[in-house]
Amino acid sequence: MIEPRLQTTKAVSVAGVGGNVGDPVTYTIVVRQSSNSNTDAFNVTLRDVIPSSIASPVLTGVGDTGGVVTAANFSLVGNTLTTTGTGFDLPKEPSTRPITLTVPGTLAG
Repeated sequence: MIEPRLQTTKAVSVAGVGGNVGDPVTYTIVVRQSSNSNTDAFNVTLRDVIPSSIASPVLTGVGDTGGVVTAANFSLVGNTLTTTGTGFDLPKEPSTRPITLTVPGTLAG
C-alpha cells in the first residue's frame, strides 16, 4: 500500500516590543507533501490547537499556490483550528506546493 507523507511546520512570530502582553502575534502553519512522499493526498484533514498564549486568534489567510484551498476549507472555534467537510486534496506534484495558514492574535497574559 502506498500512502502520502505530509509535512507540517508551525511558527510563531511576536511583534511589538519583545513579547509583552497585548503585543501582536502571528501563528503560521504550513502543510506540504514531504520530499519522500510517493503519491497524492486526498481528503487531508487538519486539527491544531493554537497555543493558549495567543489570545483572540482569527484565521485571516490561507495561501495555496495551486489556488484551490481557501479559508472556506477551515474553521476556527476558540483556539481550535480544523478542516471543514472532507478536507482538501494535496497532489504530489508540484512538490513545492505549500498550503499556508495565517492566524494573528495577541499575546495573552
